[in-house]
Amino acid sequence: MTAKSNKSLNIFLTGYTIFLTAGIITLANINKGDIVIFLNKNATNSLDIFFQVITLLGLGGFFTIPVVIYLFKRFYISIAGLLSLGFTGLFTFLFKQVAFPGALRPTAYLQHGELTHFIEGFDYHKINSFPSGHTMTAFALFAFLTVIVNKKWAAPIFLTFAILTSISRMYLLQHFLLDVVVGSAIGLLCTWLGLFITKAVFKNNCTIMEGNIFTVFKK
Repeated sequence: MTAKSNKSLNIFLTGYTIFLTAGIITLANINKGDIVIFLNKNATNSLDIFFQVITLLGLGGFFTIPVVIYLFKRFYISIAGLLSLGFTGLFTFLFKQVAFPGALRPTAYLQHGELTHFIEGFDYHKINSFPSGHTMTAFALFAFLTVIVNKKWAAPIFLTFAILTSISRMYLLQHFLLDVVVGSAIGLLCTWLGLFITKAVFKNNCTIMEGNIFTVFKK
């Protein structure tokens, strides 16, 4: 990673540190469902549409876009992205299905009457709340994009999209604040692991580190 990319990533991480600190302080001073209830009481039809679109950024399919693009630019980046995406899937499974199976989501945890706004036709899940997989994937994706786009102006934009995705998960009654805070941290870990492992394995292979899919598989 170059000095320039370090500056770009530092901007992202500085903003994230503020987000994480604010999240931890909030968690220490409110009840588990307070943020979800607040967002639900202030919900509007316009915000319903907005957050249903934004939340899609937490789907793994979006992560495949830079992976495919960089196959033709720099193969190393594609491998790192694929590994990062794989780690998000692995950690999501381990936390949701092994460590914390059946953790209740807001619609199942909160008392009747605490939630008053529901989106017609929306699929509200009841269990496997911890952590937020969408948030994990979004933070992994946008941290990854911050590194590969390598522009200081892009870092705050990518961070904003990641944070909005995490808010969407609470607005849509799919997760609590704790779920998205932990999910965001794991997402950054996934990106770091993907980049670190790829570089460690292929650092002496110039073809993979600098080449594209055509030079890597050139006969």
